[in-house]
Formats: sequence, structure tokens, C-alpha cells
Amino acid sequence: MADCPQINNTTIIGTSAVSYDSTPLPCTDVKACDDLNTILAKFDNVICSAIDSVNNLSEDIMNITEDLMIITEEIENINDQIFICCPICSFTITATELPVCDFTVSATELPTCNFTGNVNQVPDPTTTTTSSSSTSTSTSTSTSTSTSTSTSTSTSSSTTTTTTTDEPTTTTTTTTINCVAGDLVLENDTVAGIIDDVYVAFGIWFIATATPVGPGATAIGAQGGTNDPISVDLTVSQVSCISLYVNCVKIESIEVPSTGTYTFAATSILNADAVTIILTETGTCL
Repeated sequence: MADCPQINNTTIIGTSAVSYDSTPLPCTDVKACDDLNTILAKFDNVICSAIDSVNNLSEDIMNITEDLMIITEEIENINDQIFICCPICSFTITATELPVCDFTVSATELPTCNFTGNVNQVPDPTTTTTSSSSTSTSTSTSTSTSTSTSTSTSTSSSTTTTTTTDEPTTTTTTTTINCVAGDLVLENDTVAGIIDDVYVAFGIWFIATATPVGPGATAIGAQGGTNDPISVDLTVSQVSCISLYVNCVKIESIEVPSTGTYTFAATSILNADAVTIILTETGTCL
């Protein structure tokens, strides 16, 4: 017990000499007859416990806050992946800008892209796209044989035959396909043909590619995807061939004997697919 001096000649009574004489206090465990020292010790223990609980609670709140930040970041990453995989596009700005896509439907629905810009303009690329090319090769072989015969007569007759065979001649035609995601390419490899127009046989196909496309020219623009047959109006002066490629893979080729409209069978084309239509003067489709 501390030795407390007198103050103004007044005798100091120690805390151990003061006792509690009321009913027990359950929260602090104070009981009747506890001296003041005991009571203060019990109060101090309760206060220390409360401080420890507050500190633990503060640490738990910090951990929860950190977990929420991590979860938020993961949700943003998932949304980014959904946007890349299945965007909902609402194109209501000028055709020199890329569409702003908002995912506003349930994940079980297919994306809907609406292009309302001018069809004779091509959106400027503001995102990074990956392009690739594929090469298709056709080969034709011709063989010619010539025979000459000479005959001489003397006392006896003899015949000599000489045969000459030319080596096979191989002709190779190579076509390079443009494969940029979301692009529609109209390529005219003829010297006199014209791609007059491209459209779906029925329904709506949003495209931003200028037509007509003259001889030796190429038009590149955007396309919004379709599940409908695609029709092509053509003007030709000789037998030609029109071919449809999706993501560098040939889907169909149609022989074009004369000027008219030719229709590719319906195929599923997404707005992120690379679509190429090529007109060639091959005589027959290879």
C-alpha cells in the first residue's frame, strides 16, 4: 500500500479501508464487502477487455474492407471478360467512332448490336485487334504428247518411232484473305466485274462498307453480324466466281456465269467475326 502524505493536516484514508456495501454488480463482478482497491481492479479489467475488443473489431473491419476491395476488383475483371465475350452494343454516335457497348440483359441472352451511323463511313479503330491471314492454293496440271514417225525403204523395211513427252506444267493461284475481327471486306479481283451491292436476303444486317466496288478495288468496313442468307448483286463480262470467307475459312463459293444476284446460304456470323467476300475471274470456282 502506498504511503500517502497528509494534505492540510488531514488524515488520508486508504482505498483499502473503504468497502462496498450494496448489491453485487454482475457486469464488473463487484461484490458486497469488496474494498475500493478490489473494485478499481475489477473496473480496470473490464476497461482493458473492452479496449482489446475494440482493437480486434477494428482489425476485423480492416480485413473485411480489404476483402471487399478484392471482391470488387474480381467483379470488374468478370465484367471486362463478359464485355469482351458478349457485348451489348448500342451504336448511336457518328460512324467515325466505335460503338459503346453496355451489358444490360441477362447472361443467357445473345448480344444485340445496333449500327445507326452512316453506312459510307468506317469507324476509326480505338481498340487493339489481332489480324491474321490465310492462303488458299489451287493447282492445275496439263500434259501434252507429240509423236513423229519416219519410214525408210531399202532391201528391207524398217520403222522408227520417236515419242516426246513434255514435263507437266503446274499453275498456282494464291489468294490472301484479310482476317480482322469485326471487319467486312469486299475484294474485287476482276478486270471488268463490279460488286454492286451486298445485303441479307431478308432481315437486317448492319454494315459500314461502301458499294459498288470496282475492278481491282477493295472496300473494308464494319459489320454487325447476321444469321440470314447474304445476297450479292454483281455485274460481270465473263464467267466469274464469288466466295464467302468467315474468319479466314471458306464457307461457300458460287459460280457467276452472268450479271445478276447471287445468294450465299444462311450461316451464323457474329459481329466480332472477320467476313470477306471475293469476286474472281477464274471461269469456274476452285
